[in-house]
Amino acid sequence: MKTYEALYDYALALQSRWQANTGIAIAEYMPLAAMCAEITDTTDLPDIAALVHYANHVDDWNAKVVCQWPNQVITELEDSDKQYTYRAKGDDWEVYGVHLSGQEDWAGTVSTETLALGLVSILQ
Repeated sequence: MKTYEALYDYALALQSRWQANTGIAIAEYMPLAAMCAEITDTTDLPDIAALVHYANHVDDWNAKVVCQWPNQVITELEDSDKQYTYRAKGDDWEVYGVHLSGQEDWAGTVSTETLALGLVSILQ
């Protein structure tokens, strides 16, 4: 999950700089491509898979293509399926979903860990 969160944060930083018109050299997109290439299963991430394929097979990167990468990565990670988990919260247990981007969505609060585990298995 940390790989996805680091990728998401780097894509956000690139997108922010692009929107602020501070100018970004194509070389600054290389780490983004390298981070995407670290993802071993891109079955559910077709835009990221396409980005890696482009980076690996095109020698002269087109700036119009490359400048879209941060937004594509951000959107794909934000729209990813959630993985549900739980954590202790005082005397209760909080069940929440986490997108690949690291964004969390609250799903419920229950009184026992057994109930939290049951709710997670139902939501998965």
